[in-house]
Amino acid sequence: MKLYKEYLSALEKLRKDSAITKAYFTTFNLSPEFFETYILPPLLDIDIQDNVFQYESLNKELENKKLDIKIFYDANMLQLNEQKRTIIKFTPILLTKGLFHPKVIYLENKNKKGKLFVGSGNLTLEGWGRNIEAFKIVDVEKNSNLYKQIYNFFIDVKGEKRNKKYVTYDKKCNFIYSSEDSKNLSFLESMDIENSSNLYVFSPYFSHDIDKIVNENFLKIEKINIIPDLVGSDKKIRLENRPKSEKIKFYSLINQDSSRMNHSKVWISDNKIGIGSYNFTNEALFGINFEAALVGNVENIDLDLEEIDFNEMNKAELEKEQLKPNSNFSVIFELIANWENRSFEIKQIAGNEINSFKIVLPSGVEISRENLNNLSDIQKEKIFRVLNKNKIFKIQQNDEIIYEGIIIEESTKGFREPIKVETIDELFFSFLDKEKPFSSEKLKKRDINYDNNEDEMKNSQKDTSYLNYYNLFKGFENLKNKLNEVNNEEELKKICFSNGNAITSIELVIEEYKEKKKNLFSYLLIKEFNLLVNEVNKIIEEKKYEIKKIEEIENIDLKLSKEDKNFLKAFYE
Repeated sequence: MKLYKEYLSALEKLRKDSAITKAYFTTFNLSPEFFETYILPPLLDIDIQDNVFQYESLNKELENKKLDIKIFYDANMLQLNEQKRTIIKFTPILLTKGLFHPKVIYLENKNKKGKLFVGSGNLTLEGWGRNIEAFKIVDVEKNSNLYKQIYNFFIDVKGEKRNKKYVTYDKKCNFIYSSEDSKNLSFLESMDIENSSNLYVFSPYFSHDIDKIVNENFLKIEKINIIPDLVGSDKKIRLENRPKSEKIKFYSLINQDSSRMNHSKVWISDNKIGIGSYNFTNEALFGINFEAALVGNVENIDLDLEEIDFNEMNKAELEKEQLKPNSNFSVIFELIANWENRSFEIKQIAGNEINSFKIVLPSGVEISRENLNNLSDIQKEKIFRVLNKNKIFKIQQNDEIIYEGIIIEESTKGFREPIKVETIDELFFSFLDKEKPFSSEKLKKRDINYDNNEDEMKNSQKDTSYLNYYNLFKGFENLKNKLNEVNNEEELKKICFSNGNAITSIELVIEEYKEKKKNLFSYLLIKEFNLLVNEVNKIIEEKKYEIKKIEEIENIDLKLSKEDKNFLKAFYE
């Protein structure tokens, strides 16, 4: 975890000078859980969280802090099997041919002092703790050549059209990057290959035509010493065929541990050392992939190596495994969920334009683009309730998933409630609170007692005596009283849609409950809810608020007894 310690140290040193204002990350493979658990908390100067409720402190900091955070990853390499707990935005990058492969971190404080990390480790637990990785970390001063190189790099990452800064390349340290569209100094040029006779390369992956690469691009190199990853107990190398060139020799580090992946990418010529993301492949070296490295003057480097004897290796010890993405998406879609307006926006941001498709939302709802904002209140409530736990959406065309991504959450401040009532028990627990009947604050404790003579709850989950007429009417009376205290449109929006015990949350709970219980209690529950809805809609109409009116719940059809009819008549008259 040396890299992690260096990351924490960089944050501390920058903060001592002034507050951190910018944090940009690029990665090939992205683990949401790793980033949100280990990278984000120290960046926000918060302790690492250990449960789902504590992650809300991160969300509040993200809403309040003026900290520019950006995370870019290859669109095909998001670990979709993990839970994303915060509202931070992850930005997918899709190249037309190669992979988005740079592993770069740039941190900057208010005084424009920066720290640049460039290396081989992805934003995953493996990349920061389990693999053998290599990173170079340097200080960056504003308007330095290095600063300008970083500036231009992120313009290209973001695909922006604005003008880049003019840069030159000095002898000490250069930030080199390349992609199919870049016209920068190439990585091999920066390594001064033309004036070198020896080359050392740490690389876990290789092109199958490694001989061709060597013969066409390393004419003056006399010896290429490659230190590969050794796979498994039999120490395989990821090569399809043994190279024929006499220049190429393979080495391992003395006592190299093959149980840990040697994922480092380090190139050492007679004059230069490059540390970054460049594998010994066509895609990396010749502008197909998007790659990055820090290249500087070589220092005294003593490598303790032993040669791998290919004569003792059989063909089974050469692997065909290549660097491959997790999925094969050729398009990128962006789905934005607006918490304040309870609306959605879908747009395609990469790939050939797709017109006809379905959106599969976290609640399981499948809907066309045209009907995305024609969802019912119940459908929206289901989606926003699930959104706190599952942010994955899918794009489906002809029964095939053509893209999966993470929903972007907007307008969250004041409108995103992480805990929503989900059961009839929780509904009664919440609305029996006279002070905050629309709130889910008490639900955070999940310490439930259903005594109809107490507001505080004790432990009697199996007891259903709390589901009585007294508590029912008492609860709705609390809601109506609180509704009368509403002063503005924003407050009413929260009561209608956002609060943990919002009107739409109550509506969903009652809809689910009535499917199980079709009795007088259910009938009165719905009747009281619809009376509350009428009050809300009356306020919307009278105040001319730009809020969509709440839908009533269709009541159940009861065959009432004579006693029930008399009770209803007496109560409502």
